[in-house]
Amino acid sequence: MDLVWFDITNGSYSRAFKQVVDFVSDNKDSFEVNPFDESLSQEFKKLLSLFYEFIAINYHLRCNFNSAKDNYIKAIQFDVKNFEASLKLSSVYLELGEVSNVINKILQFNLKLFIFILTNFITRLKNFSVH
Repeated sequence: MDLVWFDITNGSYSRAFKQVVDFVSDNKDSFEVNPFDESLSQEFKKLLSLFYEFIAINYHLRCNFNSAKDNYIKAIQFDVKNFEASLKLSSVYLELGEVSNVINKILQFNLKLFIFILTNFITRLKNFSVH
């Protein structure tokens, strides 16, 4: 995987993507991780989310929308707060003509954003009232 990061930092994205796909194919059993496994740390789940988002972006850029969709979904399953993956998934749904999924994803995104804003507001309100 060190070669992947080397290729990314040197702008060889296509080669890095091929190496990642080959690595996942060769180690498929290692990547059969349940995103709902409570024993996984949040940090590890976020890392897996970014990993699957990276794969999805590359499929997306290559117009392989079904593979992009599958990997964006995996990314979101590992980190439901991955807003960028959710937005990119909406874009893929549009490309695939799955308009109802786009509407659902936008509603979910707005609900998550509302909850995030409300939670921050309540936290600040609590901190304000303590002082």
